[in-house]
Amino acid sequence: RIEEREPRGERVVSDELRRKRVFVGNLSFQTSWQKLKDYMRKIGKVERVDIFENRSGESKGFGYVFRDKE
Repeated sequence: RIEEREPRGERVVSDELRRKRVFVGNLSFQTSWQKLKDYMRKIGKVERVDIFENRSGESKGFGYVFRDKE
């Protein structure tokens, strides 16, 4: 498993996942995951993009880009 939960609900992220992800902050609230993925392809293959949202589904302005490690 790449990600597991500790007993207190804290996440433990494996070294493999940590090496693949890039934090992206200060995003416009209108930035879609697809637009960010297309932009980040300039630096290489992108496996997926996660943009964090609040409870009403609005962007929080930050997320992670997961690079495809070849």
